[in-house]
Parts: sequence; C-alpha cells; structure tokens
Amino acid sequence: MTEWIEFNVEIETEIKEKAELILSEIGIAPSDAVRLFYQAIVDQGDLPFDLGPMNRGVILTKEDLYREIDKGLQSYLNGDVKPMDEVFDELDEEC
Repeated sequence: MTEWIEFNVEIETEIKEKAELILSEIGIAPSDAVRLFYQAIVDQGDLPFDLGPMNRGVILTKEDLYREIDKGLQSYLNGDVKPMDEVFDELDEEC
C-alpha cells in the first residue's frame, strides 16, 4: 500500500495564482501537478525540462574553474582572440 505524506511549499503568490489558473483550465489539481512533476524527476533522474539560460549559473569546482581559466589563457597566448563587439554579436545571435 502506498504511504502518503503532506509537505508545504513556499512560492510567490503571483506564480501560484497564475499556475493554478492554467492547471484549472487543463483540469489538473495542483497536488496532482506536483505529484506528476516529482514522478517525472524520478523517471528521468533529472528535472523534466531544460533550465536554458539558468544553466549558466552552474557552479564549477575549483579544478574546473582553473581548467577553464587555463584554456582561456592558452587561447589568448595562441592569438585566438576576437574583438569584444564580435563576441557580443555572436552571443546576441545565440539568444
């Protein structure tokens, strides 16, 4: 037999209200949406969606950070550089 627990979540009022409106339009109770979300995490072993730009906030280990700094330094020393406006233009194209 499945054991059930209850837990509380703190969320911004506006987000809660907007989400509940959408859920009611598609006929899903908020508790069922949370259950589906948790089940998807279990099934996929990860979040069931890409965090997109939020992934840029990933924290590197100290070793990874030093490795990335060293790669940048080596690129610079090898003359693999671009003007800053070109770099920003490329970033704008990606977004």
